[in-house]
Amino acid sequence: MTLAVSKKERAGVINPIFTCQPAGAEYATIGVKDCIPLVHGGQGCSMFVRLIFAQHLKENFDIASSSLHEASAVFGGMPRIEEGVKTLVARYPDLRLIPIITTSLKKHIALSQKWG
Repeated sequence: MTLAVSKKERAGVINPIFTCQPAGAEYATIGVKDCIPLVHGGQGCSMFVRLIFAQHLKENFDIASSSLHEASAVFGGMPRIEEGVKTLVARYPDLRLIPIITTSLKKHIALSQKWG
């Protein structure tokens, strides 16, 4: 029996879920009672993470999205956040916490939100 060691071109395997900061924030919120996070970014940012969590944990989780699109990216995304929070409050009256999680999309297009 022989053992062959081969050298790889890269230092390690990069899994996109491990480098995704919004995924970590979403993961932290799924254990909080009466909490549904609102992901401020593209719809894929929340759907990808929901899919990974459902496959890994064998359970579905509610994760909302502001569904930021081109017009909102150019003209400002604050109305999308307000609409998302109002929708969550109307649909889930027992919610106690709605964390707003920003994604890389929001950071790359340099949206500045004024809270107050």
